[in-house]
Amino acid sequence: FEDDTPKGLNDYEERYIAFVDILGFKNLIQNSKNDPKVVGQLISALDLSPQSSPTVLHEVGDVDESEADLRVHTFSDFVVASTKPNHIGLAVLSYMIWSQSVNWLSNSLLCRGGITKGLVLHRAGNGAPPMVFGPAFVEAYQLESTVADYPGVIFSRSVREDWVLYSRESKLGEKLPLLVEKCSDGPSCIDLFCHVKVNGFNLVNEDQPEEFKQMRAALERHLNETAENPGHHRKIQWLARKFNAAVLHSKSGDLRISDLDN
Repeated sequence: FEDDTPKGLNDYEERYIAFVDILGFKNLIQNSKNDPKVVGQLISALDLSPQSSPTVLHEVGDVDESEADLRVHTFSDFVVASTKPNHIGLAVLSYMIWSQSVNWLSNSLLCRGGITKGLVLHRAGNGAPPMVFGPAFVEAYQLESTVADYPGVIFSRSVREDWVLYSRESKLGEKLPLLVEKCSDGPSCIDLFCHVKVNGFNLVNEDQPEEFKQMRAALERHLNETAENPGHHRKIQWLARKFNAAVLHSKSGDLRISDLDN
């Protein structure tokens, strides 16, 4: 048969790629049958676009947006995003995943995922149906499904090494390195609450008390809903303790979650 695929889309290319799963999405789907508002919540959660890249590019410096080449698409309960394998691409991808994770939590949605680097074919946008496959996609999926235990987005070893290298060379700006931390269970991961911490990451350099309160309310809701499921409850407790540690000295006041061991 005649191959009419545009030149350049037949080959793998090396890219950073993120696979992020929205947790509890199946329950939301079930609830959407009886509550039209849930349908709107689902659309809002999955209606992603590369619009966050200009903001973070400004933080990195005066660079061309094409240096990142952010591609994003969603399917069912997961999100796939990828960028070119350079310091701009990693900065944009990490910021985009962090920003979206914060937005999800503010709307009571948790996520878990992985970011890796390798060969992938990722087609998104330009009027063509989205398509993604390749070794790097499989690795990112395996990071999410077999390595990431708690809610959050973790780095593969190669991505962690790149992040450390770029940070040392000051190519990520002064604040962007704060987006990533060493998780207690091993891998480096996106620091969901980095903007809550005093002197933490914040592009606008000001407290956001309403967002912090929304995240606290969401965590308290998840703690209550998982009280009869020890395995899930333990993971929510872990995330809630991270929130408490981050918000301890917040200018927004004492927003800590109490009774985490109950």
